Amino acid sequence: MGEPLKVLIATKLDPVARDLMTQAGFSVDVDESVTPESLTAKIAPYHGLMVRSDKVTAAVIAAADNLRIIVRAGSGVNTIDVEAATARNILVCNTPSANSNSVAELIFGYMLSLARNLTAAHTSTQAGEWNKKLLMGSELAGCTLGIIGLGNIGSRLIPKARGFDMNVVAFDPVVSPEHAKSLGVTLMPLDELVAASNFLTVHVPLTPSTKGMLTAELLQSAPEGAVFMNASRAEVVTEEDLQTLMKKRSDIRLAVDLFHEGDKPGDKSLAQHKERVQMSPHIGASTRDANFRAAKQGAEEIVELFANGIIANPVNMIRIPAALGASHMALATSVGKIAASMVAAKGQLTEIRQTCYGGLFEHSSILVKSGVMGVLDAFGDEVVTPTGAEAIAGEKGVKIVLREPDDDKGHGESVTLDVIVRADDQLKSTSVRGTINADGQAVIRRIDHFEDIDIFPTGNLTIFTYEDRTGVSGTIGDLFSKADINILDGRYKTSSDGELAIAILKTAEPVPAETVTDIQQNIQSRRAFSLELS
Repeated sequence: MGEPLKVLIATKLDPVARDLMTQAGFSVDVDESVTPESLTAKIAPYHGLMVRSDKVTAAVIAAADNLRIIVRAGSGVNTIDVEAATARNILVCNTPSANSNSVAELIFGYMLSLARNLTAAHTSTQAGEWNKKLLMGSELAGCTLGIIGLGNIGSRLIPKARGFDMNVVAFDPVVSPEHAKSLGVTLMPLDELVAASNFLTVHVPLTPSTKGMLTAELLQSAPEGAVFMNASRAEVVTEEDLQTLMKKRSDIRLAVDLFHEGDKPGDKSLAQHKERVQMSPHIGASTRDANFRAAKQGAEEIVELFANGIIANPVNMIRIPAALGASHMALATSVGKIAASMVAAKGQLTEIRQTCYGGLFEHSSILVKSGVMGVLDAFGDEVVTPTGAEAIAGEKGVKIVLREPDDDKGHGESVTLDVIVRADDQLKSTSVRGTINADGQAVIRRIDHFEDIDIFPTGNLTIFTYEDRTGVSGTIGDLFSKADINILDGRYKTSSDGELAIAILKTAEPVPAETVTDIQQNIQSRRAFSLELS
């Protein structure tokens, strides 16, 4: 009998993980004090690795001679170099729902504490005071809870809020109205949601579309005495906007579990607002229950992989046939991302339709994973790899359709993806087609009625649509120059009906939102956005 498989638990984790794997015959070591440097030095003999928020860098992965699986005992994998792991054929898994209930309960801890002034009551009473008259509170019953993001955490808040007799509304551009109805929640546009919410909580991943999504101007529309809670990502609202909000609205209160200063000791700028801010040191997932679930689920994933070849929550696993390559997957992702960006601001995502022409048709079930990932990314939903994209879309009620191609149309080997959204009880859609050229590069051929675009979907793209007329291209060029932004490539096309035009500009660096807005207003653009493609 050979040597037992070796697993390193490189973090502080509930003992159930070690016990389960030891009982299954694994040799398990625990080191709660590793650094990226020490992990690099000791990882070579191990077949499995478990971490929580510990960094697994490209250097660690390069030194991992025997490693087959990395398990993140938690949801996000931003501390793991997934790309480096994928290149080494190392599986990355997570435990996406293990922490959800703990974070959801923290939100209710915040609400109850702030509604009843519990921190002030405790502090003053412990100091010998009796400030009963100054500690008049309020009930949660009858208040409106606004939830931004209906993922694992956001959806768990709904029944809890109902139990407190609260009204519940939500914003999530990827959740269909039908799915929202099944959850028992009413969907609202973001601005209307903020204006209606006595308590507002955000549960979204950090993506280009969610970074800074909550501005001071938006949050100032909240009702009198509103509470804004953030146990998601600090960057969904800038430090400057938070400070502006607190200065302009003396009645607003905050509850935050994470900070722009990062997860570390030291002064926090929000502390200046004293009793108006309830703060905690990123403890959303810090419960014995969540730690136990994450440890147990993570250990079970390692055991199942080596014992039965079963993978429960893969982040980066996708088997690509020899006929496909990375360029095909990148093409499908880019097509999805561009199509979704064309309509993301117009309504609620309801359906994704994909058509693969020519020899790509037999690989539709694989390419659609990348296409859906691109769509969800544009709508602000974090999908690390294509593997889980369809499941995430399905959980949110988004319909996915793989259509039979009509190869008589002469589209060759190409991918067309349509994205349908619902707005004001009407369906709106956009369609993008791309192909792989003779040099093996992904190329976007068509966006809606704009044909023969022929631009490589890489780097930073900014797109404008507008009524076709002379002088617009010059105005766009002048405004880019004024903003000191270098245009590397550009396409200007007129639609097949001759009414609209599209400008697609590739730039050396990302185009700031204010520049996009400036150009949009100057040329009266119907649609304007900037996106970054890999």
